[in-house]
Amino acid sequence: KEAELGRRNAELLKSLQDCENMYKLQVEVLKQEVDELQRGQKVDSVPHEYLKEVLIRFILSSPNIGVGPREHEDLVPVLSDLLAFSQHDRERIQQAQEKARGSSILGAASGFLWGS
Repeated sequence: KEAELGRRNAELLKSLQDCENMYKLQVEVLKQEVDELQRGQKVDSVPHEYLKEVLIRFILSSPNIGVGPREHEDLVPVLSDLLAFSQHDRERIQQAQEKARGSSILGAASGFLWGS
């Protein structure tokens, strides 16, 4: 009888742990959904004309156009906030910027060394 109680107790404990894990997973999913909804609300609340002006400035300050790459980089966080980019999107952008900076430094050094 004692062995039966021990086995039953172990089953109940496992069942309780399974329920707890399921609830933790559900909480994480709900948190992600709330974050997505909040990002959507932020984008909806941005005045259209302001967003348009920031995008125009961003495009015009593109390093490929030859105007201020510094202003271009400074506008990235502004656009990230206005459009409520996720942390993953922000990290992807930052990695691309760092890669581009590294390439431009290597290109400039190469041009200086080899006279091109």
